[in-house]
Amino acid sequence: SDFVEKVGFPIIAKKRVGRGGMDMKIINTSTEARGYIDFHDYILQEYIHGDDHEITAGVYLSDNGKVISICILLRELKNGSTFRAKRIINKKLESYLSLVAETLGMKYLNIQARLFSNEAYIFEVNGRFSGTTGIISRVFNAPEMFIREKILNEKLPKIDNTEIFYV
Repeated sequence: SDFVEKVGFPIIAKKRVGRGGMDMKIINTSTEARGYIDFHDYILQEYIHGDDHEITAGVYLSDNGKVISICILLRELKNGSTFRAKRIINKKLESYLSLVAETLGMKYLNIQARLFSNEAYIFEVNGRFSGTTGIISRVFNAPEMFIREKILNEKLPKIDNTEIFYV
């Protein structure tokens, strides 16, 4: 495939529907890749080499499409799910992820990315509450905000919480 020729090996094959890295495979050869190319249950992604820093971020947009709050967690994984995390404050990264969220225009986004050479390489965007929603509620409670905004018709203020914490 053109994709494999462009990015080289290793690549990642993962199910289109799943959770926590379930059924994710690291593919190292064209022979291994043949089983996943053009198989519609899987997507192929470039494997981002580097310093193994992975983030997950929750981003909440107001009804006018602007970010009300963002929380970025530097995470450690166990069986594909966040096992430990540290809240990080990085204005450049927040601006980039906010731009992505505002461009997509979804109410709440969970964005996952690898950090390499101080740049974020997004590999997954979920337009739903995720496994880290509970952790992120220390900064902003997205389900509550949604209820307040959509059911109770409240106008929500921007949340500028800069607390750093570990979980």
